[in-house]
Amino acid sequence: MASPSQVPARFPSGVSTDNTWGPLAMFGQPNPFMYHTVCDDFDGASTAAGVAGQASDELWTVYTTAASGGTVVPSNALTGGNGEGGQWLFTTGVASTNIESIELAKGSFILPPAASTGLAFASKKLFFMTRINVTTIATTSWTVGLVNPSATPILQPTDGLYLSSTNATNMALYAYSGSTQTWKVAIPAAVLSAYYANATWIDVGFYMDRLQNVYAMVGFPLFGWQPASAWSGTNNVNAAPVPKAAIASYQVQVSGAWTPTTALLTPAIIVAAGSAAAATLYADFILASKER
Repeated sequence: MASPSQVPARFPSGVSTDNTWGPLAMFGQPNPFMYHTVCDDFDGASTAAGVAGQASDELWTVYTTAASGGTVVPSNALTGGNGEGGQWLFTTGVASTNIESIELAKGSFILPPAASTGLAFASKKLFFMTRINVTTIATTSWTVGLVNPSATPILQPTDGLYLSSTNATNMALYAYSGSTQTWKVAIPAAVLSAYYANATWIDVGFYMDRLQNVYAMVGFPLFGWQPASAWSGTNNVNAAPVPKAAIASYQVQVSGAWTPTTALLTPAIIVAAGSAAAATLYADFILASKER
């Protein structure tokens, strides 16, 4: 008698490999169609882009402000360590109206759908995260998150859920619908001074649960292997671990009823110059994922 095929272990709610305090603690991906996911470590980008609307690889559409001298190009200038994988380098012209960005060619995320048939939930779980490195935070503006697609992107999109910063002391999570700000939650100055610095990697993003509570996440590192405790010996191997707080991060929650935009949205990174100075920003990866 032939041996039967193995019966798989079943985890219908998914499996998470993140810590309980991590940005993907509630993310259970193994079933490839449990979530609609766009995830890119930017290893595949291979063509320099300097023309508005020019696709830099098969996934992303690149926008650059015409005649500004700005570019969005693959770069390994910050390889190794926390910049593992490929990176894209966004370089703007000097005018504050100069925009350099990437987004999907069309919107494919929506916030939220109508309550799913047979489920008493207002929404589906949603995740967005990216890791960026800003050369000069005082003169660089950026927006990352889920936004309405546009042939001419702007720093404050008319629809979406996104994090945005305009200088070293200003960062906030925004919800917009039809050019109207639904709500805004500022990231505290103490958090920015701890994690947001020149030429330094930072992880930023958000998580929305099924009740439409939204959690902004800012810190470093929120991704990659991290020990559960701190070591104090040489090379962290020959001393007993000591208690340590959760990996440096900050979360802020938006609770209560609110009405998200119904526009189709795309994950995006949008960079603009500030204070008449060219800006440079490196992006190491991007993730957008939503329950089906």
